[in-house]
Amino acid sequence: MLDLKPVTKIMFLDIETTSKTDKFEEIDEKLQECFLKRFKNKSTSEIVKGVGPDGKKYTKPQLAKMKEEAWSSTAPIFPEFGRILCISVGFLVPDQQNGGFTMRRVSFANDDEKILLQEFVSGNLNQILNDPNGRDSFALCAHNGFIFDFPFIAKRLIVNGIKPPTAFDYSEMKPWEIKFLIDLKKSWAMNVFDASVSLDTLASIFNIPSSKDDIDGSEVKDIYWKEKDLPRIVRYCEKDILCLARIYLKVKCMDEEIRVPDGE
Repeated sequence: MLDLKPVTKIMFLDIETTSKTDKFEEIDEKLQECFLKRFKNKSTSEIVKGVGPDGKKYTKPQLAKMKEEAWSSTAPIFPEFGRILCISVGFLVPDQQNGGFTMRRVSFANDDEKILLQEFVSGNLNQILNDPNGRDSFALCAHNGFIFDFPFIAKRLIVNGIKPPTAFDYSEMKPWEIKFLIDLKKSWAMNVFDASVSLDTLASIFNIPSSKDDIDGSEVKDIYWKEKDLPRIVRYCEKDILCLARIYLKVKCMDEEIRVPDGE
């Protein structure tokens, strides 16, 4: 299981996202309409119709509140309505002195998403991202990567007018050709369609410290827009990739310890 690459040839990756704007009312009317029509669920259908399950019309304040709640909970997880705040990556390096591995982490975070993405694809990671099938290449690993992280990054690159590097230009490839992307959630599912397990659940199963000891993904939007605390979001993102790597080793039945320079 997961034996395509040695662990020292994997780039562990996680992203944190938020909505395009803080408030639903801040986006233009056309995008508001597109957002409400995008989701065919009960709550947004009620907003579009303006009528509750009891047949009564909602008041304007009620509709405004419902729109804000839908925007807050849903927009950050869709690249059409959200944006990236942070991309964190980590690499495992053998620890010759203590055994096991040391994780080297780097994060790309910026209030300007375009600057963040340009730095991500054009800096030191350029060769890794543009040569995923090379002789000395790295695989990219994320939890729920095929559903969330990988396409989110690819689409936000395109929206910002940045050509996706080869590792994120896979839309026309067959699933078995995409050997350079690893989705730990998919691997753990063992080809069972509905075997969805969170990173936090896997951490608990393997007795690994949770990355959610301070915040979790559902709180990122408010921490960014209300508290203006991007560094706190970066710390959370970096904890996620450390947790991801530790779980990855467990899934490969490896007991080696992973340390980080700051002792986290």
